[in-house]
Amino acid sequence: MENQFKLPDENLGNGESSRRVSDLIEEIRADIDFELDDAVTDIVRDLPEEYFQRMDHENQVTHLKGLIASRICQLSSELFLPSTDGTQVAVLGRKSYRGQLAYILSELPGKRTRLVGANIYTARSHGFILDVFEFETDQNPAVDASFSAEIVEKLAEKTASPTDSVADFLSRIRTTSAKSPNLEKLARFYSAYQQVSPQKPIVVDQGESVDSLSDIVLAIQSQDERLTFQRTTESLSKLSLDIEQAELVVVRFDKAADEPVSQRSNKVVLMNFLVSESEVGPFEVEAWIDSLTSVVSG
Repeated sequence: MENQFKLPDENLGNGESSRRVSDLIEEIRADIDFELDDAVTDIVRDLPEEYFQRMDHENQVTHLKGLIASRICQLSSELFLPSTDGTQVAVLGRKSYRGQLAYILSELPGKRTRLVGANIYTARSHGFILDVFEFETDQNPAVDASFSAEIVEKLAEKTASPTDSVADFLSRIRTTSAKSPNLEKLARFYSAYQQVSPQKPIVVDQGESVDSLSDIVLAIQSQDERLTFQRTTESLSKLSLDIEQAELVVVRFDKAADEPVSQRSNKVVLMNFLVSESEVGPFEVEAWIDSLTSVVSG
């Protein structure tokens, strides 16, 4: 069948129509250029500083293009942007609402992939969200995060721990999200990781509040990192807490290089959440830990 879809100038009957199309194109271009001037500036200023510390330039450009398109098209639902190799999915949304992260986790494509890392961002104005998820497959296994000897030494000093123990912990992180590591957060992750055991499968560390946001670090022994992350976010939503930022890091006990992804079951899921204060009262950590039992046993 002959292709019926042609360029406008090939399918026009006269010069008047051609001029109308040209005028239309110029008008649209002018409108987009006008919107871009404001959109780019607003979006960049609205992104939290942590985003620029963690994401490389190539990803920043891709995400910014997606956020601009979402804004210009006034999309009402989340926009999923998977990478070509299936190892990363960026999710963009023009609104932020309670329970959103749990919903996004339930909708992520690729059930045959393993979630190995995530970075969750809410715009300062709450005008949009940008979530970045990292995956591995048997064909594209995640590489070990590469930390310099200087980072190992600084973390060992900060946690008063043996260098070998710290180096072993960092070598088991199966994500590349910590390109510019936050030493304070790494120290909290390491401390929580050290406390996890079969007898104590959940460790929670509530840090000092940051700008009226509760700063929570968790370590959970788990066989399903995606389900654990999803159920944890759901439990926070049930407490009327809004997740402003979050980070997920997966640490494997057994780091055999030739082990198929489908057989990797011994893991510790490390999570950090910045959550808004609850509308129904103070955040009761002990009660929350009790409610998290289902995350491990469910």
